[in-house]
Amino acid sequence: MVKNYLDEYRNSIRDQYDIEKNGTHTNFLLNPSEANLRDLCILLFKENKNVDDLTSFRLYFGFDFSIQTAHELNDIKKLNKFKPIGRFLKRKSKLKNIDGLNLAAMLVGFENRPYNKFSKIPLEEDGKNKNSKNLPLEQEIIDEKKKHPDLEDNKEDEKQPILGIIGKDWLTRNKREVVIASSVLVLALVFFGINYSMTGKACMEWIDDHYEVIDCDTPNEDGNRYISPKKDDSFIENFKKVMPCDTTSYKDKNGNACLWYGKSASGDMEFFNALHYHPETNKTLKEVSDHIFSNYIEGTPCE
Repeated sequence: MVKNYLDEYRNSIRDQYDIEKNGTHTNFLLNPSEANLRDLCILLFKENKNVDDLTSFRLYFGFDFSIQTAHELNDIKKLNKFKPIGRFLKRKSKLKNIDGLNLAAMLVGFENRPYNKFSKIPLEEDGKNKNSKNLPLEQEIIDEKKKHPDLEDNKEDEKQPILGIIGKDWLTRNKREVVIASSVLVLALVFFGINYSMTGKACMEWIDDHYEVIDCDTPNEDGNRYISPKKDDSFIENFKKVMPCDTTSYKDKNGNACLWYGKSASGDMEFFNALHYHPETNKTLKEVSDHIFSNYIEGTPCE
């Protein structure tokens, strides 16, 4: 039974990854390299106060996450711990470490985490978790009937629901495909529903040196539109390109980076006030090092 729970937990996380790798964080997840997963981890944990997630992080990496300690993930040993997570997401390994699985679940946004929460929900006879985010279509119909018994079999021609039309055997043979297709459809409907209800609020556009809230119906002539989840709006609104000079600090008093850089589409070196990805190239920004500062910033007069 433990094996079934673990396998179902792994499958659920991977199914969520298959959806999210083409979603909001596709820049990090489409190629889940160690560096990309590290950058996504830092980005998500900046606003993540979930105790279970923070515990999983501490158990997996050996230290508590904070803005001040995030730089420790640049250590080669810590960075290499993202490698098995990336291989797991690409279905090249099973990832036996439970804390690693919990961290993978957080990175792809699988809500029914951590594993000890997932494992308390009874499994069906076929090994599926009753509270799985991607519930099979057949089980959804059964559950709805249980919730609304007064609506069941009111008419003779309603005794055969969609299962009778599609065929139970077909659903059984293609259960996994139905789960994935249903999930994609639901997420698409939710995305467009949110976008429709938040017109003028969900779209951000890069203008000169910062993002601005733009009406989503406005023609996107420059192709620099960014669809931001509501939870990320405040971060994106404060994300800016800066012009550092000789006295600009690129590390805080604790030695942590407070200035990042990346090259524009034309190859120019540009600097930003937070870790994100470049608004033109979509490449992950890098923290300014002593070498970068001495070669590109030091000696630049301040106005």
